[in-house]
Amino acid sequence: EKKVKVTEQSHTSIKRFKMEEKPIKILNINIQGLGMTRRGLKSTLFAATLPIHEPDIFVITETHMSNLAEIRNFERIVNKYECSYALGEMRRNGIICGFRKNLFKIIDYIPDEEGRMVITRIRHRKTNQTITILGIYAPAREAERIQFWENLTNFTIHNPHIVAGDFNCILRQDHAIGGIRRHVEYGADRFKTYMTDNNLTPI
Repeated sequence: EKKVKVTEQSHTSIKRFKMEEKPIKILNINIQGLGMTRRGLKSTLFAATLPIHEPDIFVITETHMSNLAEIRNFERIVNKYECSYALGEMRRNGIICGFRKNLFKIIDYIPDEEGRMVITRIRHRKTNQTITILGIYAPAREAERIQFWENLTNFTIHNPHIVAGDFNCILRQDHAIGGIRRHVEYGADRFKTYMTDNNLTPI
C-alpha cells in the first residue's frame, strides 16, 4: 500500500488503497478565478506549471467558470488531462479536477449545483482499479461551512478514496497560517467526523 504524494502544500485527505504503480501525484490549489476572458492569461500560466509539477491529478478550486465555453477552452489548454468540473458563478465557486489521460479514464462524475463539489470515479488504465475522488470548495462563511460538512455525506454516494480542495477549516492549530484562527475552526469537528466515517487520513 502506498500513500498519495502531494506536490503542493494543500488540503488533501486520502483513504489508503493498493496501487501497483508508483504513488499518485496530486496538485491541489485555490486558483482564485479562471473564468471570463480577461483571465485567459491565468489559465495559460496554470498550464505552463503542469510540466514543472507533473501531477497525475490536479484539483483547482474557486475557478469562477460559469459556462461550458470557458470549460472547453480550458480543456484545450490542458489537453493532456481529462477533466470533471462543477460550474461556479462569475465571481465565486467552481471546481475542476484533471486526470492525466495516459493514466486514468473518467468513468462518471457528479457536480453539485452550487459549484462547491464534484465527485469523480476514474479507472487506472494499467491496474484497472477504480478510484473515487471528491473535489471540494467549502464556504468561507462559518455557518454555511458547518452546514456544508453536515450535508456532505448525503452528496457523496460513493465513499471517496481521495478528498482534495479548499476546505476553509483546519484539523490542527499549526495549519492556521495566515488565517484568523477562530474563523477556520468552524466546521472542523464535522470535517473530522466525515474523515473518520470515510476512513480518510490527512496528508
